[in-house]
Amino acid sequence: MNDADLDRLLKSARVPERAPEHWENFPGKITNRLRRPPETAGDPSPWLSFRNLGWSFAGAALAALLTLGLWHHYGRTPATQFAAAEKCYREISIMFPHQIRDIILNNQGSKIDLADTADLPDAQPIILNICGPNGCQVIITFSGQRVRVGGEECDVLAGTTGNVIVAGEKSVWTSDDPSRRFSQFRIAAKLLNTPS
Repeated sequence: MNDADLDRLLKSARVPERAPEHWENFPGKITNRLRRPPETAGDPSPWLSFRNLGWSFAGAALAALLTLGLWHHYGRTPATQFAAAEKCYREISIMFPHQIRDIILNNQGSKIDLADTADLPDAQPIILNICGPNGCQVIITFSGQRVRVGGEECDVLAGTTGNVIVAGEKSVWTSDDPSRRFSQFRIAAKLLNTPS
């Protein structure tokens, strides 16, 4: 579902029918609920969930700032971008283990795509440096994930010999032949070494 579909769905939903007494009592119920101390651990309070969500947002904001700062600090060559990306990945993966789908670093900033829960399977982390007509970006993703190169959705795969393959519908690139171009894009890739 894209943003336009979600927007249409939300606009088509109706406000639930409620008796006038409900709306008169509603502010008082909310005020009483907020004043009540958190409930026991056996019955988690919505306040605790809200607070955990706040910490998650704070952690994501911290990770984004760290990523952006490292990106600008380490320069723009592929080797320094790989070093910065690897450091960012290690820091963010500590805060969000088994939740990172991908991290994108470019001149506009950084984007971290996290799963809602920590249940993503273990997969080989891969760092891609993709340069095209609009500049370069570094994508940290995992073998088996999909990324966009230009307007094309591509599969990113770690080969059995340590090579990286980026396969789209119209183009294929492999680290075995790094001089090969993927459409009008130049790609460099590296498997991220993970601690055993």
